[in-house]
Amino acid sequence: MIIHTGVKPYSCEICQQTFTQLSGLNHHVIIHSGTKLHHCDYCDFETPHKSSLNRHLKRQHSEHKEICPVCEDYFYSKESLQSHKCKKL
Repeated sequence: MIIHTGVKPYSCEICQQTFTQLSGLNHHVIIHSGTKLHHCDYCDFETPHKSSLNRHLKRQHSEHKEICPVCEDYFYSKESLQSHKCKKL
């Protein structure tokens, strides 16, 4: 598979960022259009990608945040918090 070879044959004509798959390039070029089709119902956040809106909702508006008792950083899953503890503490 081309993904694991490091070869990135697909290039954005606007910013020259490269991708291993055409689908990655197609997903990327939407950001250059300026169109923001997805809007947060809770704040002014707008994004061209549904996945970015979902990530925003989870990070900014979720009530289920795991907080590090040492540094008070917050995480969106117990697994992320545990990984943080292993790396930083």
